[in-house]
This record gives sequence, structure tokens and C-alpha cells, in this order.
Amino acid sequence: MRKFFAFSLIIAFFAVLSGCDNSCSGADTSEPSQEPFSVTSGETTIYPLGHFMYGTQYDEETGQGLAADGFPQLAEWADRLESVHYEQNFALWVRDEQTTLDISIAGIYANLSCEDIAALPAGEYIVACRLTTQGEYVEKANDYNSSTSVYWFRLIKS
Repeated sequence: MRKFFAFSLIIAFFAVLSGCDNSCSGADTSEPSQEPFSVTSGETTIYPLGHFMYGTQYDEETGQGLAADGFPQLAEWADRLESVHYEQNFALWVRDEQTTLDISIAGIYANLSCEDIAALPAGEYIVACRLTTQGEYVEKANDYNSSTSVYWFRLIKS
């Protein structure tokens, strides 16, 4: 029964993550955001559309893991992406310090830095930012719980 309960909690955890729609363009930026990720450029701050990609959760007693995958379809969401015009103060913000950020331009570049984005020629780009959050270390599994989501937005460089 205990294993069933733990398994049910894990399934519920991934179900909640897969249903997140983190688009909040009307959010009040005067207070610290509860959103996991934001983009600021000029005086504009956006909270890009996010989607669960994959994660792993381990049982502390047995070390057995459960992995879950989501299948974000950019084509289905392309018309819902927020846009931001590139300005000199362009910045990406991640709320959780246990999260790593991987930036790519859809279909063109991967593993970009903000300096790489600054060097891009004028144009419109779809930017994908993968956030991987490292959870607790599970000794029996010799690994960490983790979760990865992707956040998309349009970047316009003049």
C-alpha cells in the first residue's frame, strides 16, 4: 500500500507539471514573481509560455525511479508566443537557484549565452529556454530528482 501511495504522489506531481501554462503577460512586476522564468528587455518583462518536457522522481526507500515525458509541440503554440524587442539590458531571470538554463534558437543555434544573443543579426527568432531543476539527492538511486520544462518566446532584433 505504501508503494502504491508513493507511486500515486509521483504521478500527481508529473500531472501537475504537465498542465502548467506559465504565460502571464499581465503580471504585476512590482512584486517578486512566482513564475519560474522571465525575460526583460527595455522596460518590458514577459513570462514566456512554458511546457513540461521530462522529469525523474525516485523512491527514497527502494531507489526505484519513475520518469515522465511531455511532448511540447511548438507548432501548436506558435501563435500564442509573447514577443520582446531586444534592448541593451536584455536579461533572462530564473527564480530557483537549483535550476540550470539552456538557451537555443529554434532550429538554428543551441547552448547560447546572452552574449551570443546580443551578437545575433537583425531578425525575428523563436527562443527556447530549457530549465532543469535539480531536486533532492536520493542515496539509494545515486541520483537526483529532476524536472525539465521549456519556455518559448519571440525575440525581435532591429
